[in-house]
Amino acid sequence: LVRHARNLARVFFPALVIALLVGGIVYAVRGSATPVYQSDIVAEVQSASQIVVTDANLGQLVAPYVALATDSDVVAAIHDQLNNGWTTADVSGHISVTPGTSPALVFVKATAFSQADADALARIVVATLSDAQARRNADTLDRRTRVLTDDIARLNGDLDAARRESLDEYETPADDPTIKADLDARLEQLRQLRSTVSGSDRLQLLSAPAGTGLPVAPKPLVESAVAFLVVLILAAEILSACRGRFSSRVTDAWARRTARKYGASLVLQHSEAAEFPPNLALTICQRASLGDHVL
Repeated sequence: LVRHARNLARVFFPALVIALLVGGIVYAVRGSATPVYQSDIVAEVQSASQIVVTDANLGQLVAPYVALATDSDVVAAIHDQLNNGWTTADVSGHISVTPGTSPALVFVKATAFSQADADALARIVVATLSDAQARRNADTLDRRTRVLTDDIARLNGDLDAARRESLDEYETPADDPTIKADLDARLEQLRQLRSTVSGSDRLQLLSAPAGTGLPVAPKPLVESAVAFLVVLILAAEILSACRGRFSSRVTDAWARRTARKYGASLVLQHSEAAEFPPNLALTICQRASLGDHVL
């Protein structure tokens, strides 16, 4: 590790220059980008009926609104209310709806190229989600009402048929208890459904759009600092590896690479005097005694 740190120190200044150049380029590019502002809204689901929150239904109040935020029809409806040249894909990328800290709260985030546009977009998202869920609830209620009405008509027909049959046999009309019980149950369900027509779940603002007035992106100083550190480390490592591999100077890295290349043993000895290690000097003398052509 000490040797590697020494090699990195030798290439620190070239790596520093490269990192400064890259960091400056990133700062200039990101600093010239259009600033983005964010607006946050807290909304609450106002339910028409009293709901007791348990572990079984936790999250059911806000889940439809979170899902509707990614629905293509809802995003298209939000897009139709804007006049900034965005596409539906742009709108989807600038809004976010997440569950709040309580079962009935919804957090809405909107971003735009000005604080006023971000605040307006957040309000539009809340209103559009509320209207879309209200339409879904109305459609569901209408379908259930039609089903119950058809069931009641069928049961009334069955009950009349049973009365006519009993009148033919006993001369006294009598209701079939099973059919009568089913009919009463359907009538009660229909009554409860109609009682909910006057009320519906709505998404209501709890706080006005809140924005700092400062851009949330880009962050040229932070981004350029990160780029500087990353490039500094990478450049130092790459330059250190290239210096050891391609440098013409006799260094420890060059000696290890040469020893691995020719399968030779390596003994490293650092001294201020220009002298050979004793074992190397002995080997050279032995080889030299065999002839000038050996070395």
